Amino acid sequence: IRVFATKNGKEQRVGQIKLFPNSVLKNANVVFIPVRYNNVQGSIKGNEVDITRFALQQSYVQASLSVGPAIRAEGWWFNKFFTTRDSTGRVLMDDSRWASLHRYLDGKFFETAANASYRNHYRVYMLPDGTLNGVAEGIGNTKVVVVFQGRNDSTSPHELLHAMGVHHTFDNNGLYTYKYRNTDNIMDYTHQLGEQRF
Repeated sequence: IRVFATKNGKEQRVGQIKLFPNSVLKNANVVFIPVRYNNVQGSIKGNEVDITRFALQQSYVQASLSVGPAIRAEGWWFNKFFTTRDSTGRVLMDDSRWASLHRYLDGKFFETAANASYRNHYRVYMLPDGTLNGVAEGIGNTKVVVVFQGRNDSTSPHELLHAMGVHHTFDNNGLYTYKYRNTDNIMDYTHQLGEQRF
């Protein structure tokens, strides 16, 4: 990109910017883990695998995606997460305990010695129900994501990118951000307006 200035009818080049394509790919292993709760099991949603692969590829992440062994989350300890009821009386996830939920599911998964091979994978726990689409354990420095069956098929890549350190486009603590629900970027919330995210 060359920058020119015109003064007294004379054009002069005053700057130049060279852009280079990003050629460094990050490799990531992602495992989708079905979670069974109250005899209902979470599962892959729609085109979720293809959308996840494409969204990560657009972020220069070459992902290996697989479905791992299911786990059962039952019993009194897990039931304490499900303490909120909706207007119809249906028991829902209590979202005040998200961090504990991530650790609980990870602990449950790694109780089985054979699952140790997934320790360096990003782990997407697919629960059958909940009050949100999904939630990452944090922004960066985590490999654990929880998604719920009511999600849309762009939720998993959205939450995985959070786990990899990517913020929402509208609240990334930067000087300039996009307007909330104003882009079709995978890290925006335009799906709440019925638009597809990419």
